[in-house]
Amino acid sequence: MKRAEQDLQRIIDAAPTGMIVINKVGSITLANTQAALLFGYSPEELIGMPVDALVPSLVRSQHSHLGADFLEGPGAQRMGPEREIEGLRKDGTQFSLDVGLSSYGEGDDFRVIAAFSDTTELKHAQKEVERAAFEDRLTGLLSPEGFAQRLEEHPRNKTLHPASPIVVVDIKALEHQTRETVDMTTKLRHATRSPSPVGVNCSPAKTCLRNKGCASAQTLITHAHRVIRKFCRSTLRKLEWPERRRETVMMTEGCERERNSIIETLPGKEGHRFAAKCHRTALNQGDVLCESNQDLQKAYFPTSGVISLAMTLDDRSPLELGLIGRDGMLGATLSLGILAAPMRAIVQVAGASLVMATAQLEQELRANARLLELVHHYQFRLMMQTLQTAACIHFHEIEPRLARWLLMTQELGLTDTVHLTHSQLAHALGVRRSGITLAVCSLHRRGLISHSRGEIRILDHAGLESAACDCHATLINRYRMVFGKDTGGQTTSRK
Repeated sequence: MKRAEQDLQRIIDAAPTGMIVINKVGSITLANTQAALLFGYSPEELIGMPVDALVPSLVRSQHSHLGADFLEGPGAQRMGPEREIEGLRKDGTQFSLDVGLSSYGEGDDFRVIAAFSDTTELKHAQKEVERAAFEDRLTGLLSPEGFAQRLEEHPRNKTLHPASPIVVVDIKALEHQTRETVDMTTKLRHATRSPSPVGVNCSPAKTCLRNKGCASAQTLITHAHRVIRKFCRSTLRKLEWPERRRETVMMTEGCERERNSIIETLPGKEGHRFAAKCHRTALNQGDVLCESNQDLQKAYFPTSGVISLAMTLDDRSPLELGLIGRDGMLGATLSLGILAAPMRAIVQVAGASLVMATAQLEQELRANARLLELVHHYQFRLMMQTLQTAACIHFHEIEPRLARWLLMTQELGLTDTVHLTHSQLAHALGVRRSGITLAVCSLHRRGLISHSRGEIRILDHAGLESAACDCHATLINRYRMVFGKDTGGQTTSRK
């Protein structure tokens, strides 16, 4: 080793951060112990390794272009603040990096010195600060500033259709105006009370609701007062508690969230006609919608929330094998002429659903060839999901399985928050509670989720995708191969 390289090795060994030296062709020539610990290698393993091996495969081509740009104008550069830099450890995990670059030498002696520091904890702390700034800690609702920021992000990220209606409700103003409405109608009721007997001095405008002959305007005022008071009191009760306040705000989140893919894909006005024949019902967490081998009485088309399909063997706890969200329906076997439910269906994540009686759905399937085709397609997708889940249970570890489950729940139920205890998650995934606790804590330390008793919130969707097993991406790719497009949780807009 040359004297200069020996001196440089001593310098980088004394550095508190990870440092490597890269030659002109992109190979690592020197590395200190901190860099080896950061990426999970030994210093000897790093020597001679291409630097592209330290970044995720999805961004290696972009990294090569950035390296070429640096070679054209070498100098001191800090890359972290300008763009998100991801590192790849030996065990396959990814983490956030702050990278500083510098260069020296010319020709064959040209070298690039890279200094690394792990910013995963820093970025997690920044997210917590942003959350504290834009979110009410007591209720979990967005503050006015946070709501304005979220509203700007939807069109920019193309997660909201430009023509979607957006309703903004000022809760405090709503509460004040509701109380005023109650007071006003009460005063109006008392002010218009008349001692005149029914049928005396009545004009045509004073039409009685109780007597076909005539009546006073008092009857109309009393009826209107009762209706308005009932609505206002119901609204005020929803504003009294954080949980009910959250429900009231969620009613204003826009029509894009209240859709089902099967119904939405029906052409023309058929979707509206079909939806009009259904009735809407709430899906409460823990509700058992049907038991295994039990004849289905109703078919469910979820617009939010998630339904779990579970199989029970002997006296053991049910094992979850499939999830149904707004991408499909419960009762797809009716398209095959089978009324018995193949598995137990229980609401895993609360939401809402359109419901139709099975007898009426059978008539619709016979009369509508397009609906029958869509239900057949979904039945095939559900079968693929069930088979993939069975393989995942057998071959994959708990942590990547949990990450996959959270991703599927987020996409199917349109929610970043899951209200389940570790015991409930353990039953769903068919593992011990201690295994779920370790997996949740690991994902939390990496800044991918936050968790408290009975609640898990997704913080980093992209990071969770990296942590998940390949089953989630495999299913999406198979859907695309068979159907020519992604037919997962996203709703297809009707033309």
